Amino acid sequence: MRIKTKLSFLLPGLILLPMLIGMAVELPHLRAQVRETELHRFEAHLEQVSARLSREFVSVQHELMLYARTETIRSMQPSKYLPYLSQEEQKHQYFSAFLVADKRGHFFSTVAGNPAQNMRHTFDNDDPDARAHTIIRQPYWRYLVADNPNEARSRISSPMMSYGTRDRHIVVAASINDDNQKSIGLVAGIISWHYITERLERFKKDLFSDVNWRPRFFITSNDGSYWYHWDPEKIVDFKMDAQGRIALNQDMQPVNETHSLLDETQKEWQLAASAITQQKNGHFRYTDLQTKQKNIVSFTSIANTQFTLGMVTDEAQLLIAAKDIVIHTILSFGLAAIATLFAAILLARNTTRPLQQLTNYAQRLRNETSDFPVELKREDELGELATQLQSLALNAQQRQQQLANSEERFSLAMKGSSDGVWDWNLTTDEVYFSPRWHEMLGYTKEEISFKVETFFQLLHPEDILKTQAAVNQCITQRDPHYHVNIRMIHKEGRDIYIMSRAHLVCDPDTNEPRRLVGTHVDVSEQHKYQGKIEKMNEELDSRVKVRTRELEQAKVTAQELQYKAESANHAKSTFLANMSHELRTPLNSIIGFTNRLIRKLDGDIEARNLDALRTVEDNGKHLLSLINDLLDTAKIETGQLTLNRERFNCILLAQQCIDQIRPIADEKKLDLNTEFCHDELLLDADKKRLVQILLNMLSNAVKFTETGSVTLAVEPMRKGDTPGVGFHVIDTGIGIKPEHQEQLFDKFTRLDSSDLNAVQGTGLGLTLIKELAHLHKGSVEVISTFGKGSRFTAWLPLHSC
Repeated sequence: MRIKTKLSFLLPGLILLPMLIGMAVELPHLRAQVRETELHRFEAHLEQVSARLSREFVSVQHELMLYARTETIRSMQPSKYLPYLSQEEQKHQYFSAFLVADKRGHFFSTVAGNPAQNMRHTFDNDDPDARAHTIIRQPYWRYLVADNPNEARSRISSPMMSYGTRDRHIVVAASINDDNQKSIGLVAGIISWHYITERLERFKKDLFSDVNWRPRFFITSNDGSYWYHWDPEKIVDFKMDAQGRIALNQDMQPVNETHSLLDETQKEWQLAASAITQQKNGHFRYTDLQTKQKNIVSFTSIANTQFTLGMVTDEAQLLIAAKDIVIHTILSFGLAAIATLFAAILLARNTTRPLQQLTNYAQRLRNETSDFPVELKREDELGELATQLQSLALNAQQRQQQLANSEERFSLAMKGSSDGVWDWNLTTDEVYFSPRWHEMLGYTKEEISFKVETFFQLLHPEDILKTQAAVNQCITQRDPHYHVNIRMIHKEGRDIYIMSRAHLVCDPDTNEPRRLVGTHVDVSEQHKYQGKIEKMNEELDSRVKVRTRELEQAKVTAQELQYKAESANHAKSTFLANMSHELRTPLNSIIGFTNRLIRKLDGDIEARNLDALRTVEDNGKHLLSLINDLLDTAKIETGQLTLNRERFNCILLAQQCIDQIRPIADEKKLDLNTEFCHDELLLDADKKRLVQILLNMLSNAVKFTETGSVTLAVEPMRKGDTPGVGFHVIDTGIGIKPEHQEQLFDKFTRLDSSDLNAVQGTGLGLTLIKELAHLHKGSVEVISTFGKGSRFTAWLPLHSC
């Protein structure tokens, strides 16, 4: 039998039989493989959305850390940083507001504040005496400020809701540290949850436009609460009371009504709840009890946040592609089998002889010595294939030569410029480092990995932040270039001074960053010329040290003079404390004898003489009160005054003080009011000294109030983590100018005013209040508006320390 006849039967059989067997065996595996491929594709889409959200959050975190290091914000002066942050707010579409909080949890924001309290947030910003609003219960405040072990930190909070607008938002915050890295507060940017949902919708449009299934997303915090869900009824909202108002807790904070992942009734959701709240990755299937639809759920954590992103879709729609691929494969196999049958027959009959000729010609071409054979000058496909083979060989030789020339020119150019080239693919996170780049740092290609982490690991630690800031400026702000001088660590351990330049390459359609390409130039030699400047600096330092020693000597002399003055002051205070009996005894005798004369001679002497005796008695009592204040102050200074602590109802004591001061208030026709939070509030303190504090504050308020009212308010009040009691005396008197408020508690200080000088006093009352409060480990504060009134607050801890 001729070979072409044999091939006409054998070739189709040999090709079709394995093809049919392979199709029968591989079809189930293909279906399973396509199914897994679709599931991996499903999860890959979710990972892309998560990565984009994470990249957005990380960019914002870096920006907040840069704000926290600016001198304007580190000053912790609202008058400086609030205008600055308001300008920054206009530059960013994602920040709806900024806030700065201090170590006590008081905060100032670019949205609103209490003008009477230096724009600090209060529970009523229109009330000058409103209580300050704090964020000490917020976990991000505790992490960045209260529990900060002296390091620069940043954090993304759990989602929250605004009490006024009912808008959801998150807080991205960074600690504000002083020069010793001690935390002095925090700066935070508030990102509206609408911005996050808009980004999620944009990613959904960008990444899922080419799929035939529609995703449904949900986002949970690490306690399982839904903050984003395709069903709006499941999203966290405020809890409402029976009157339709927002319910508040004991701290007057709104109460959230959460719909949690942990409340799902289906077994599959309950089994996956633990993994989702722990921010793990995974997927599961479940059947909707209402629609009987089989769904697939995939979830993954959003890096650097406390959120987990989940995606749900109809499994039948997701796997419809697998069914189409299987049908398409079967049809393809069938068509391929038919085509193969005819092709095999044709090949068997027509290619036996010319095929060998073509093979021989191809071998000659491989040796690069070939003349086109006459037998292949045919008009059929084999003739054309031979012609194309010769043309391809010639083109390959030319392109190979061109490539070699191009590589040689590029290599010579890089060597001549001494530049190291790097190329960072932002989409795949792959990095290329040129040979010169390795050579600068003393490494070979095999000794380092081609990752962006390699670059930052070889950076000098002090230059990492400014390099990250330059890179972030390019990526987030779309700056086309950056130019920064940095130090990198050589393999031998020494510093290499590098001039780093970079150029940002963006997608022309979406303007999304794609690559960051740059060069490194070794400028270590130029850096050596700074030695002369450093020598001059050393000479200047030596002069400064001489001047410093002179200043230190002057400081020692001043301290000696201060010590002598303090010793004299202490001797004075000791003398006054020891003169208590000698001063009080004769004065009490004068008051006592005068009182007896008034009672005995009442009606037996002339009215003018009786008035004179009463004047002597009143002036004696006033003088005794001044001497008591003076002696108590002296005892405090010498440490002779001790507290007799006992547990008592401070509400009852406050009422007694009000009753005692009422005759004086009635005489001036003033309203004397009380605001007590409870009928009973127990306090560990010296009862006598607390009476002294309250009577001093109340008498001062009555003295300096001509019309209106004086109010005593008592309430539980915390200072940081310490519970205590706040005693507030509020008057509608003449008020105090801001520039005078700092002098109020100084000894023997009376403000220079005609209204004030009309009132008797030595200026010891407020000093004594402050000293007695400090003996109790408490404090005294004042808030006053000139011409409108004042609010004095004495705070004592609830328990003795």
